[in-house]
Amino acid sequence: MRSARRIDFLAVVVLLYAALCVLPASLWFSPGQVQVGDTILPHPPAIGFSRVIKRPTLMSYQVVIRDIQTGVGVCDPRSNPFTYVPHAKLPAVIDLVWWTGGDTRCWPRTPGVYVMETCWTIVAPLWGLLPKKVVCRESNPFTVFEGAKS
Repeated sequence: MRSARRIDFLAVVVLLYAALCVLPASLWFSPGQVQVGDTILPHPPAIGFSRVIKRPTLMSYQVVIRDIQTGVGVCDPRSNPFTYVPHAKLPAVIDLVWWTGGDTRCWPRTPGVYVMETCWTIVAPLWGLLPKKVVCRESNPFTVFEGAKS
């Protein structure tokens, strides 16, 4: 009788944990769509983006930029975890250099059509009791045009 109660209790705990594991990342962080503008070299593309940070959250991000024709990646910057806070403001002007953490080598310098995927990882949801949560957004295709020859 006693072992049956333990098994029932364990089953309830496992079911409760499984239910918590499927909580969406949007409970912590809700990114909007990422819009990357076309550009003419040597200017980095401008980015349009909005987000909602619902509570202080330890997160990291990763950006992958790929050439649409070849599928070859241009750059793959990653951040260390840091705390996103609800009152944080985005800069008035966002470009691809800012988006990739200031890494100037991470924006395409060859004319072509590209797409960018950004993924945010919530490192320790629910005080680390739940597995990491990842939310990704792929940008629209954007074109980098050759600049005027000097």
